[in-house]
Amino acid sequence: MIILSIETSCDETAISIIEAEGGIESPSFKVFGNALFSQIDIHKEYGGVYPMVAKREHAKNLPVLLKKALTEADMFTLYDISYSEEKWNEIEKMLVREEGLFEELKITLGNIEKPVIDLISVTCGPGLAPALWVGVSCAEALGKLWNVPVVPVNHMEGHISSVLLNRENEISNFQFPKPTPAGSAPRPETSEFSNEIQFPALALLISGGHTQLVSMRDWGNTRYWVRH
Repeated sequence: MIILSIETSCDETAISIIEAEGGIESPSFKVFGNALFSQIDIHKEYGGVYPMVAKREHAKNLPVLLKKALTEADMFTLYDISYSEEKWNEIEKMLVREEGLFEELKITLGNIEKPVIDLISVTCGPGLAPALWVGVSCAEALGKLWNVPVVPVNHMEGHISSVLLNRENEISNFQFPKPTPAGSAPRPETSEFSNEIQFPALALLISGGHTQLVSMRDWGNTRYWVRH
């Protein structure tokens, strides 16, 4: 399965394209394309992230980053194609609140071959509401254009998985470590992950304005104990 992912929860716009395989027993992922833009310099004068400015910048950057990620994944192929005006009209209505996004998406994608994307995932929370909605609207518009399902993602769960990665290596092809049964010795470290996980586990998340303790019985089986 090839997944296009969109992240706009705060002041960074990010798009990635990955291949997922192996199923729930031994999932592995390969990064095909990745593009990111940080707004940190834009928000410095405010002493923090200004939500409506972040929203505006996301709308401006999403088409650019989408083209970059698709190009890196070798999926940005010019083609003599034209989507129906009826479909574009529907998409325009979906993006009516996102200034400039519809126009730039139509210019960027209007004459490229539909990429081989099976699924679109997008951060639905937590985060800044105006910023989140730009990403969600963009994902829904792409899903409509390409007839691809869209799945909402809680990006804090992504933070839990990301801490396992060994940052000394290039993240191009990696696997979730299989859980180690409680009471048994941890398996040797892999080249991509810094350690193994024994379930049940407790994860502490401190990110931006979010502090959470998460009880984990297994990958994808979590329960929030404390949220702030």
